[in-house]
Amino acid sequence: MSTFYGIGSDSVSSLFSSTSSTGTSGILSDFYSIRNGSYKKLLRAYYSLDKGDSSSKSSTTTKKTTTSTATDSTKTLSSIKSSTDELKASADKLLKTGTKSLFNMKDGEYDVDAIYSAVKSFVEDYNDVIDATEESNTKNIATNSASMITSTMANSKMLSKIGITMETDGKLTLDKTEFMKADMNKVKSLFNGSGSYGYQISAKASMINYYASREAGKANTYTSKGSYSYNYSSGDLLNKLY
Repeated sequence: MSTFYGIGSDSVSSLFSSTSSTGTSGILSDFYSIRNGSYKKLLRAYYSLDKGDSSSKSSTTTKKTTTSTATDSTKTLSSIKSSTDELKASADKLLKTGTKSLFNMKDGEYDVDAIYSAVKSFVEDYNDVIDATEESNTKNIATNSASMITSTMANSKMLSKIGITMETDGKLTLDKTEFMKADMNKVKSLFNGSGSYGYQISAKASMINYYASREAGKANTYTSKGSYSYNYSSGDLLNKLY
């Protein structure tokens, strides 16, 4: 007997043939087919997502849900998203122009303490992103993290002139003494304005954040009752439909 995804062709015929479903006997046949699950099995097989894979078709008769699996854990993705949010915020604070710019001069002087505080936050947040992305197995996250380090390498000589050193692990260290006596015009050129080093890092942080959010979204699924389950916010990769 030929089969339709594990169900006999005779069953298919009896379920869908107009000639076998007439009268009281046909109604009773349909009733028992619904009751014993035959209709459900046929529908699952028919609407199989992977019609090119016979093994997938067979498995859909027993699986309760189909959920994409994120490459990284919820904990890793959450850490990456949080750290990149912080880095972007600290970079954007240094990037502000106009009346809100940290580089506005008063009586011909920069507010060095305020600038140092903002750069210190930037360095700390930058290092947090390096730590967080080291745990990632997602290609796009790793690529943009590496690109962020490359941007830092390209600006390492200028950074060293204001007391910021790039270590062998890609992280940054800030020497307060060196920074406080550095030329603030050099600090401004590095962290303020479109195309600056600070601008490049802000852009990379945004891209990493985007890919972390997209990766987390791969675990989204709907339950059989229509309720929505989101792995990134719930932290539950093992949601059940029943």
